[in-house]
Amino acid sequence: MTSSAISGSSGVFALGSNSVAEWTKVDFDGKGKMIDVSSVENANFEQFVAGKRGGSITVEVLFVPGDTNGQLVLVNAWLAGTLLTSSTLPKLSRSSGGPNISGNAYVENFKWNVPDNDKQSATFNLRFTGTIAYAAT
Repeated sequence: MTSSAISGSSGVFALGSNSVAEWTKVDFDGKGKMIDVSSVENANFEQFVAGKRGGSITVEVLFVPGDTNGQLVLVNAWLAGTLLTSSTLPKLSRSSGGPNISGNAYVENFKWNVPDNDKQSATFNLRFTGTIAYAAT
């Protein structure tokens, strides 16, 4: 039987139509709240309904200060508290078809690593605000 698994090395992390340079890992973390609607009439069983949904993307990159349409956009959005929308809409997808996730987001955290005798890297955490779109193309 042939696996339908998707290779992580075929992915794209982009801001609008601009791919972010030198990314090494991207994680999407979707979360949902559950609202407890249990009552004594539930025969000692808990009952829940779905509440609000949200999520974030964490992207790790080899730091490239010259990536003006990718990494620099993320750094400036973090500095200014700018909402990434429209032409800078963050999206995670496969390079040739497959599922993708996108939505408006703020850069919540930025970590820049400058180790001795090793490569510089950075980690950005983007927190979605509003609707998160998922498309299985």
